Amino acid sequence: MSDEDQTVIRKSPRKLKNTFQIEQRGVLIVLSGEELGKFCLLDCPRTIIGRDSSCDLSLEDEGISKFHFRVSAEQGYFFIEDLGSSNGTYVDGKKIKKKSLLNDFERIVAGKTIIRFFMEESL
Repeated sequence: MSDEDQTVIRKSPRKLKNTFQIEQRGVLIVLSGEELGKFCLLDCPRTIIGRDSSCDLSLEDEGISKFHFRVSAEQGYFFIEDLGSSNGTYVDGKKIKKKSLLNDFERIVAGKTIIRFFMEESL
């Protein structure tokens, strides 16, 4: 039997890392422009929105920075934070300057794009 055919089992002292479990999901839905209807399910700890193709929600809008804003989920709540964008991020008409609580049905404007935030409905 060669070394390639042998299976080695080692006892590992490593503990399994806790996996992220979101209590409630949210969704971002684009409500304007050529990307009308595009959406992003918020089912992970952090979601990046911007013009860069690596973003979780990538939008073709010249007024949006490569990495424009982030939505994060923490203890059952969602927060929005501008990532130093050139044109700012607005929630219900107010420019956000720091990490802010994001509420159901709020309207987000980035560049010329309007996005609506919704919480998942449950029975």
